[in-house]
Amino acid sequence: MVQWVYVQRANEFLAQIFMAIDSYFLQLREEIEKDILTGLNNRVAMSRLLPMIWLEAQKIERQVLLSVIDVDDFKNINDTYGHDVGDKVLKMVADTLIAGRRKDDITFRLGGEEFIIVFRDISYDQGKIVLERIRQNIENLEIGVEKIKVTVSIGASSLLDDKPKTLDEFIKFADLAMYEAKSQGKNKVILYRDIKDVICKH
Repeated sequence: MVQWVYVQRANEFLAQIFMAIDSYFLQLREEIEKDILTGLNNRVAMSRLLPMIWLEAQKIERQVLLSVIDVDDFKNINDTYGHDVGDKVLKMVADTLIAGRRKDDITFRLGGEEFIIVFRDISYDQGKIVLERIRQNIENLEIGVEKIKVTVSIGASSLLDDKPKTLDEFIKFADLAMYEAKSQGKNKVILYRDIKDVICKH
C-alpha cells in the first residue's frame, strides 16, 4: 500500500513536469514565431502555418484568399527620416492590418516592408472590400511628429478561383497582383483574377 502511494505521487510529479515542459516549449515557439518589431507572425510561423492551411483547404475545398501587402516607397521613408521612424511606420501599418482583419484571419510579416494576410471562407469580392478598407485606413494614417503619410500596394489571389497547383504558386499569384498594383501607380488593391489573362498571354 505504501509503495503504491509513492508510485502514485511519482506519477503525479512526472505529469506536472511534463505539463511544465509543454508550457515552456509552447512559450518558446510563440517567441520564435513572432516578429519582434510588429508582434505579427514571422516567416518561421508562416512556414509552419501556411502548409497546414493549404492542405486543409485542399482536403475540404475551402475558400482561401491570400493577400500580399507592400508599403510603397518605404526606402524613401528610411532615407528621409531614419530607421527609427521607419520602424514606427512598420509598427503602425502592422497595427492597422490587425485592426482591419477579421477574427480568424492570419497576418504575417515577410520581412522588410512586406506583409501577408490569409483570409479563410471569404470570396474575392468580400476580400476586396476588406482589403480596400485596410488600404484606406493606412492611407489615412499620420505617423509621428512628422505626420508621415504612407500607402500600400496590395495583391490578392483566391485558392478556388485561381486554382494554383502549389502553395508557392498561390503566393506567386498574389505577388504578381501586388506588383501590378505598383505598376498602376501604387496605393491600389489588385486581384489576380483581373490580370491573369494578360499575364498568361505573356
